[in-house]
Amino acid sequence: MRIKKSTKALAAAASLAMMATVGLSACGGSSNDAETTADGKVKITMWHGFSEADGKTLESIVKDFNKSQDKYEIDAQLQPWSTIGETMVTKVTSGDGPDFVTTGADNGQGWSIDGTFQCVTDFYDDKDSGTDEYIENVVDQITFNIDGSEEKCGVPMGYAPTAVWYNTDMWKAAGLTDADYPQTWDELLEVAKKLTKSDGSQYGIALPDLGWAPFLKGNGTGIYTTDGKVSINTKENKAFLEKMRDFYKGGYSVSGMDETAARESFESGQSAMVIVGPWEDQASTDKGINHDLFPVPNGDGTYVYPDGTKGSNTGSTGLYWWVTSQVGDSAKKQGIYDFFKFYNNHDN
Repeated sequence: MRIKKSTKALAAAASLAMMATVGLSACGGSSNDAETTADGKVKITMWHGFSEADGKTLESIVKDFNKSQDKYEIDAQLQPWSTIGETMVTKVTSGDGPDFVTTGADNGQGWSIDGTFQCVTDFYDDKDSGTDEYIENVVDQITFNIDGSEEKCGVPMGYAPTAVWYNTDMWKAAGLTDADYPQTWDELLEVAKKLTKSDGSQYGIALPDLGWAPFLKGNGTGIYTTDGKVSINTKENKAFLEKMRDFYKGGYSVSGMDETAARESFESGQSAMVIVGPWEDQASTDKGINHDLFPVPNGDGTYVYPDGTKGSNTGSTGLYWWVTSQVGDSAKKQGIYDFFKFYNNHDN
């Protein structure tokens, strides 16, 4: 999915651990004081968690922005995703945190409501910001009710769908061809079994046993119904989870993995497949893994999406930029807004 109608934005992803936080002023401070660099530029701190090729791309864009003008200097700091979630709120409270960060809409909503993030409706109100080119449903994801007022609280950073990446050497060795691309979830599990070696030296798929919201929608009824009712304990969900329990017990995937461990299993040659976003392409190339991809196959779930479809197991990562409340109305805010415009232009 493109963030702008004319823009191919950086595809990057990851998710932050949501944590309980205590109140800050939603409006932020009003000080015009801001730290400056030795050459007089306003220093702005960014936190991000992109540690691979996507991080190099982001750093390149930041470098180009810093060279493009003489008022602001973005300091892009790499932080583990978990560290951002664990430490950001405390540091922002003391005024020693990042000025802006990237995370998803779910985390961003909570932090916007409690005041850790300050909303950016004024950025959208500026006709020169380019926000009229943003896709409507992408903006809807970060439009929240803040103290009774509808506010836009984030700026699109990147969207990326998941796919099944597979080791082409292992695929061929198992006698599989393009005709064997699975069309259903059950077929995917059968392919994984064919790619598994009984001596434990090779697993069919590196499948994390967390973050299963898309799978429960694609194969069951989802965690919640579309009207917000809890539906985790349905017979359809139970049947799917029992099927996957048997799959793990059969030794076709390592159990107890998160997404990072699953990717490492694939990139080390331990597992033949993994379900992850497009950043896997460069990571696998760097590790010398010959690879290709096919769509995540549908299941037979009964969850109905707003467009009327059902059975999809495809997840996606949607990331946004968020301004922290320590920025307030200081000189940093305009520099951050200028970066948002720069980042989401056509070339970048």
